[in-house]
Amino acid sequence: MAANPLPPPPQNADRAARESYFRAHAAGIYDRLTEGRRRFLRADELCRRIYKTHRQAIDLIFQRTVIPSGAFGTVAATIRDDEKWHVFKCTDTAISFAPKSWMDWLPPLGMDREEPRSWITLHLRVRNDQLTFYSQVGKMVDRDLRRRIIEQLLEHGSRMGFVRKTGREISDGSTTRISSRDTLLDWREDDEPTEQAIRAALARKLDALHPDLSELRGLVAPMLKIS
Repeated sequence: MAANPLPPPPQNADRAARESYFRAHAAGIYDRLTEGRRRFLRADELCRRIYKTHRQAIDLIFQRTVIPSGAFGTVAATIRDDEKWHVFKCTDTAISFAPKSWMDWLPPLGMDREEPRSWITLHLRVRNDQLTFYSQVGKMVDRDLRRRIIEQLLEHGSRMGFVRKTGREISDGSTTRISSRDTLLDWREDDEPTEQAIRAALARKLDALHPDLSELRGLVAPMLKIS
């Protein structure tokens, strides 16, 4: 509801006249000053309600439409543009993905309702002026099966490029890395690498890794009961 119209303030009036005007119309002046704020609060509350009701869908839209920039923008574009890879999730600093060939057989055993096949993923991340790579197993519905798969990957994963250099602890409540963090590139804060340098670093790692990843199916197939 719009505030009631105010009479024009006195023109060229002395202080006493101005004070008299403000006292007489204080309520109306307050309504005018706060009307925009009330509209903002109503819109803000509406946005909160929409997000609460449709949180998963809205979060998914942001995950799928984020456009990274800088060094990580090159990383994300390289993976997205390469037909060998299937992207599960991309933020403004990290991307999780897997060989597209895995999508033909990888069963939906993960607890991520939007991407239930993303229980085993490869990761690239740019943070603190470093480009790093690692792989991990996420949460799965069947914890016993998850533990057996991780044990096999820690034991035999080196032939697929999954090398965990320290420790073999398995976390049941969160993700478990099956390879140590590998720094592919680092730089000074004021000397970000060129697009060519980033693409070359990714090619050295991923082109060598990709053929070996095909062995994953043979390693986990007996546990997943797939042929």
